[in-house]
Amino acid sequence: MTNPLHILTTWIDDARDAGDDDPSAMALATATRAGLPSCRIVLCRGVGERSVRFFTNYESRKGVDLGENSAVAATFYWRSLARQARLEGIAAQLPTSDSDAYFLEHRPRGHRLQSWASRQSAPIASLDEVRLRYTEFEKRFEGQIVPRPDYWGGFEIIVDTVELWTSGSDRLHERRYFKREGDSWLESLLSP
Repeated sequence: MTNPLHILTTWIDDARDAGDDDPSAMALATATRAGLPSCRIVLCRGVGERSVRFFTNYESRKGVDLGENSAVAATFYWRSLARQARLEGIAAQLPTSDSDAYFLEHRPRGHRLQSWASRQSAPIASLDEVRLRYTEFEKRFEGQIVPRPDYWGGFEIIVDTVELWTSGSDRLHERRYFKREGDSWLESLLSP
């Protein structure tokens, strides 16, 4: 049985080896309770047996959307490899311990301070407002470990479907489609 998320991991590695600057960048689509869509690029921060992970401010547009409607879609695209991967599933917040670990072990200090300084997606008068808050938090946490704010953390997309697309000549693209059935994946081909 082929697990398409194993292939996704390989493709991310292939893109990194090909010199892609952001091989883990994915377009993440969310929607409000009423179904109004929104899409943005986020960084995938882990691929597991059943899921992919990303981190954000829970009070951001995507965080609010996910609180109202947990259905999501994500797309990776690597032009240099002529490949894309599309995922659909349900997002759930990661345990606090996972968010703490990622925040402290993988985010540079400046990024941790920015998490405190910016109320992501909230209107501001100017970027200077955020820069001032950043400086205030820099002083507040001087000589200390910058802790994770309660409003910042991770999500895990429990993946239900995956499409692995490889470009073909004359638009004869290979489209491998995977649907989760219990602990297995059912694979079929889609017409280009």
